[in-house]
Parts: sequence; structure tokens; C-alpha cells
Amino acid sequence: MNIVSVAFDGENKMTDPFSTEALVEWLRKQPAEGLYDYGDPCECLLAQYIQTVVRAPICVSSRHWCVAESDEFITDNSLPAGWDDLSLGPPDTIENHFSWTFGQALARAEALLAKEKSQ
Repeated sequence: MNIVSVAFDGENKMTDPFSTEALVEWLRKQPAEGLYDYGDPCECLLAQYIQTVVRAPICVSSRHWCVAESDEFITDNSLPAGWDDLSLGPPDTIENHFSWTFGQALARAEALLAKEKSQ
């Protein structure tokens, strides 16, 4: 399966959907206090985002994402650098893994984007 997807900003300029910039824009549209479960490979933050991009059921691991079709995983794609860390957050969130919020992830994603732009 060859996945080709393009996201558009308000001015219809192409944005790479697998860029941190596109992820930040999506996170800005999520409820800041909305919760996600990092440990759920099909409903975690990155799974929810990538499903909106590829418009197919997917599952995510800490390094890869896969499209599921007919109960079989048919693709294996690497996650962009830093995305798992921004989804997971600092070590103290791991102990209470049902407390991840989109607002916290947005702050981490914005920090990653700033770092990417400064390099």
C-alpha cells in the first residue's frame, strides 16, 4: 500500500503531514485537557493523529506505525524523530499513564518544533 497524503493550512499551502509543524497544528485543535492513553497502540495520541492523515485504521509502536487491513498489518513506517518522546512525556507521567493530555503534548511538540527550526 503506497500512502500519499497532503495536508493543507488555511491558505492551501502544502504541509508535510509527517512534519512536526503539521502535528502541532493538529494538537492545537484538540481539547487541551483531553486525555489520551499512550499505552493503547490504536488510540494513543500518535495513532489518533496518523489515522486522520492516512484515513485508515493504524497501530503505533514507539518507533513505527502500521496500517491494518483485513486484520493484518500490511505496512511498516518509521515515526518521525522525537514524536514518541513528545507523546510519552517525562518519566513521571509513566507512573500515571492515564493522565496524558493533548495540552501537555502540544507544549512538548512546540518545543520540538522550535528545536527543529533552530538547527
